[in-house]
Amino acid sequence: MQKTKTRLYPDCSCCGQRLEKKNEILPGLLQCPKCKNEHYVDLSYDQKVMSLLSEADLKKNASQFNEAYDLYEAIAHDYPTLSEAHMGMFFCSYGIIYKVTDGIERYKPKIHQYIEDIPTENRHYLKALEVTKDKYKKKHLIEEGEVIDQIWRETKPLLKKAEKTKVRKVIPVELPSEEELAESPLIQRRGSRLPEGYKVNPILENKIKNAEVIYLKAGKYGRANKLFEEVLEVDPCARRAIWGKLLCRLQVSDIELLGFNTKLSVIFPLFEELMTCLSKADENIYLNAFEGYLFRKLSSVGVFDEELYNYIQEWKKKGEQKVLANKLYAFIKTLLEDEKKTSIDWLHTALSKATEFDQVENQKLFMTKYVEIAQDLNALELYKDALELVEAVIASDPKNQDALLIQLCSTYKVPKLSDLHTVLKDVKQIKVFEQLIDSGYKDLDIFDELRLAAVDLIEQKNYKTATALIDLFIAKLPKGNDEALVEA
Repeated sequence: MQKTKTRLYPDCSCCGQRLEKKNEILPGLLQCPKCKNEHYVDLSYDQKVMSLLSEADLKKNASQFNEAYDLYEAIAHDYPTLSEAHMGMFFCSYGIIYKVTDGIERYKPKIHQYIEDIPTENRHYLKALEVTKDKYKKKHLIEEGEVIDQIWRETKPLLKKAEKTKVRKVIPVELPSEEELAESPLIQRRGSRLPEGYKVNPILENKIKNAEVIYLKAGKYGRANKLFEEVLEVDPCARRAIWGKLLCRLQVSDIELLGFNTKLSVIFPLFEELMTCLSKADENIYLNAFEGYLFRKLSSVGVFDEELYNYIQEWKKKGEQKVLANKLYAFIKTLLEDEKKTSIDWLHTALSKATEFDQVENQKLFMTKYVEIAQDLNALELYKDALELVEAVIASDPKNQDALLIQLCSTYKVPKLSDLHTVLKDVKQIKVFEQLIDSGYKDLDIFDELRLAAVDLIEQKNYKTATALIDLFIAKLPKGNDEALVEA
């Protein structure tokens, strides 16, 4: 099977569209085929950075500005010279999203949040200029800043008036909801056996250390387990001893060495005993170890351990559960960009878990994530799986053009639209064309494919099918494209 190409550039920050080499209009300058915005790029982007930027852009474009800001801030911390991260924080500060504008081909910025400061005096914008060394890219950022300044001046009175009506709502939005703070029955048991002011006896602590170093690391699990049990007879709350017993049960000295065929459910009772000895104020390093195993298993052997994932979530508050779900989604994206991945039997279950909160709370974001994964699957030539995802989106949003475009490519089994004319030999699946065109899709690329396919068919003397494609071209071509119509 043909593997997906390694990404060269981040996705379009304005609309999320994948940017490719073919979108280059000048060396180092790309134009997004969807929103028509231009991006100055270089070839030094790390694959991880591009995935992180895509995740942050996704949040921003879904109006989740606080969450997106946090992601951009984390990226800027690790990559301080990355102008895209600083611009992301700038956009989130003003609630800037690029939208379709009547009469203008390019998506234009729209400001959704009121801030008194002039945009081009914002510290994040100025930092983006400071770290940008390419003179053309800097000039582009300056020109875009001037456009945003003008929009800010025009919309400032309305934004300020709208902000006044939201003053009483600001605090509840910033605070976690009662639902997100609610504790599950498992969480309520954390620390329930722990005496006030508890500290482990230094002699027992030394005995635990001996069990770990002398026996556990040497693979002598029986002897190590005996020492751990002796400690627990004296101090039932010695959690390192309970964790040691757990490792002995798994027959490993460290959970990072655990094989991927092991069912962790066998040690859940021991883990629950351990949690009763762990204060809610302490970092749950043991649950973190389970999370690490979950992701290593998915990455290494292509198995999503749904039972373990559900168990981990039971130990988290709802807000924390959402964080893990988003982490899983980002991990799925990373796996699909790995050229070595060929099996995705795990995908549908994992994606369902990664988007379960979005499906209930934010349908738009839920569908965006499904479309994004379907796009990756189509690029991997996993057409059946891509179709399954976009059909779920189209069932809820029949006019979703991104989903309809992927449906068209997957139906005809081509990784990208520009290959469509090479396989378009009949009109059996013509309905998928009509669905896309009838959704209001106006880009001429699809009509170019119809025309090229008709030319190929004429050369092959298949006049009947060629005529059918030309008829469809003429019937559906948007008004105002007389040259294309005459050529057809």
